[in-house]
Amino acid sequence: NVRGDVTSDIRNVTIPEYHGLTTIQSTPREEMPYANWQVDPSKYEYSMNTIAVVIDDDNNLLHDGDEVAAFVNNEVRGSGKAIFIPALNSYMIFMTIYANVDGENMTLKYFDSSANKEYELQEKVDFRINSILGMVDAPEHLHLSGTTSVSELSNDSRLKMYPNPFANTLHLQYHLNRSQEVTITINDAYGKLVESKKYDAKAGSNDFDWKPIAVISGGTYLITMESEEGTYFNKVLYIK
Repeated sequence: NVRGDVTSDIRNVTIPEYHGLTTIQSTPREEMPYANWQVDPSKYEYSMNTIAVVIDDDNNLLHDGDEVAAFVNNEVRGSGKAIFIPALNSYMIFMTIYANVDGENMTLKYFDSSANKEYELQEKVDFRINSILGMVDAPEHLHLSGTTSVSELSNDSRLKMYPNPFANTLHLQYHLNRSQEVTITINDAYGKLVESKKYDAKAGSNDFDWKPIAVISGGTYLITMESEEGTYFNKVLYIK
């Protein structure tokens, strides 16, 4: 779990068990003071953790002093400072989010310390008790409100995906004007191909279910549907 207790002398950041590339050390609290937002963990029974970066035009916007926070009706539910990870040569946000019930929908804000300005983020988080959103080597990508992200690329009514986020099976539904071959591909947040399927789809309504296999990690995935009538995208969140 990622822990951030503002009442302690040391803020311990512990990365979930991961058989990958990166570990980081504890950071003294005085070296990473909160810039804008604080939360009192004692008010809440449950928590979840988020590891994320803030992206614009494929560039990580985070730098020293930046911060991301989660809110419910303007109440701060979690806050994390940008921490530099030398092994990845990148800044990341490690944030613990708190709630008393499962399923609360939370908005996100980004504080740019260099401009001393707050920005709304496009993404929202559905609180899931003890869940982990993102990993050190595959962080969740967050986007400034008003900028183009993957989630904005597909607004066509012919392509629907639900539920989003999903925990077991993602249902994809789309409409075609005529029978044709369709290719559906699934990529992770870094563009790595996870799954690809081709099949003959009929005119009218079609359905496709994706049930991730056991080795697939939780996180953000890009679903692409290619047909003779066009290519459509959507971003989904898999909670494991």
